Amino acid sequence: MFKIMAGPVDKPKNDHDLENGLKEAIQRIEQLLQSRTSTIVIAVAGGTCSGKTTQVAEYLNKHFGLLSQIYSLDHYYQGLSFNQKMKLQGIEIGWDQPEALDLERLAQDLRALKSGKAAKRPIYNMQKMERDGFEEVKPTRIILIEGLFALHSLLKDESDLKIFVHADRTSRLQRRKERDAIRTPQFTAQQVEELFLEAERMYERHVEPTRSLADILINN
Repeated sequence: MFKIMAGPVDKPKNDHDLENGLKEAIQRIEQLLQSRTSTIVIAVAGGTCSGKTTQVAEYLNKHFGLLSQIYSLDHYYQGLSFNQKMKLQGIEIGWDQPEALDLERLAQDLRALKSGKAAKRPIYNMQKMERDGFEEVKPTRIILIEGLFALHSLLKDESDLKIFVHADRTSRLQRRKERDAIRTPQFTAQQVEELFLEAERMYERHVEPTRSLADILINN
């Protein structure tokens, strides 16, 4: 276990490598656990396949064990039928835009969890690209919310610690190809690359600007 620092949680803006960024995150989460009795929310944002899920959120979740749970933004996709409905109204929505997710509902669910109440979280089927009902989620001491828009303006006030994970474009594209071959096998390699390029445009517009809000910056 890492040494716990005394005093309030401050906000240094220096970058960390993955190992030191995780140490810093653990240290700060331990501070928050000591100073509060209610549920705390840790936001982990970053570009597609930056490692925010597998190398940061999952690591922290494993470290804190039964005290924590991962809460992915992916649950809150509105779905293909929603996107098609909006298209009929002349509004084009891509999968890597914040409008593709119900972030207002997510913010409400986080507030419920922080107050000790259960949340009715949507179940999203990646292969169908539609919702498959809802499930009840009970609060734990730590909620690790992770996703592209974890630091979006609708969510940023709900988190107690903000982490942004950066990785270079080449690494993220390779990881995206490997991930989507399993998660969305209906897409060809060319389609995955085209989706990634569109995601990059949305990343520069909607995700990269939230980096300035982070308490911890991790270069992965």
